[in-house]
Amino acid sequence: MLNSRCQLCGIALAFLIPSAAIGDTAVLSNSDGTASEFTLYLFAPVSTTGTSTVAGQSADIDMNLSEALDVLDFTISGRYERWKGDWGLIIDGNHLSISDEAAVTFPGPIGAGLDIDVETEQNWLSLMGAYRFGRGVTEAGNNYIFDVSAGVRYTHLRQEVTITGPRSNTIDLGGTETWFEPVIGARAAMTLADGWTTALILDASGFGVEDNDLAFSASWAFSKRINDNTAFRFGYRYYSIDFETNRSDGLFAYDVVQHGPFIGLGFNF
Repeated sequence: MLNSRCQLCGIALAFLIPSAAIGDTAVLSNSDGTASEFTLYLFAPVSTTGTSTVAGQSADIDMNLSEALDVLDFTISGRYERWKGDWGLIIDGNHLSISDEAAVTFPGPIGAGLDIDVETEQNWLSLMGAYRFGRGVTEAGNNYIFDVSAGVRYTHLRQEVTITGPRSNTIDLGGTETWFEPVIGARAAMTLADGWTTALILDASGFGVEDNDLAFSASWAFSKRINDNTAFRFGYRYYSIDFETNRSDGLFAYDVVQHGPFIGLGFNF
């Protein structure tokens, strides 16, 4: 039973959006002036598959969107970009918390049982410098850009399972891991007709640093300008992560692949 409940820890990233912003004024401007933008966004994976491990106990994960929503407590993600000419600064942050509980009653005259509580929380914050190595205008009058980014990401990951027995005795499994790791990104974007923008965004971090073998995302995104300062953004994302470390109570790991749509709202200033 513990093994089956541990899969709830494994959806820690189910609504986490790595680097979702497309960019409008700040990203696609062909001027050498200064521009900034801020985006709030939400990722809704229609599929989450992989393996979650807490205290050496592994469980396969195979969840759809409605199953993930059942255990979601709170999530929010945001990205800030500031550009001056071809040079940019990017700050990307995310928070997610989920929880679930179950009561297990054993057969027999006593009917003794266990209460199992599962809590997961992940926060991360990235600070990156960016460089636009290509920009221009097509023959049809569409602006386009190519940029790359690199920096550092701080991650806080908590996966905890608390088992309470019939005499209120408890066992706590799992815990919290924090680490810094390198992160790199690349983006190609182009304006379309009637205030539309499209972009391809790639993002990767970890590379074996601090037990995170690799976290990777690829997104195809669109943006529709609502007014001079606001844009609605949406698209589809593939995301994967492979983190593994040993704690005093056993192996602590998260190896998951996700894909699904995302939505966001961007503000230029």
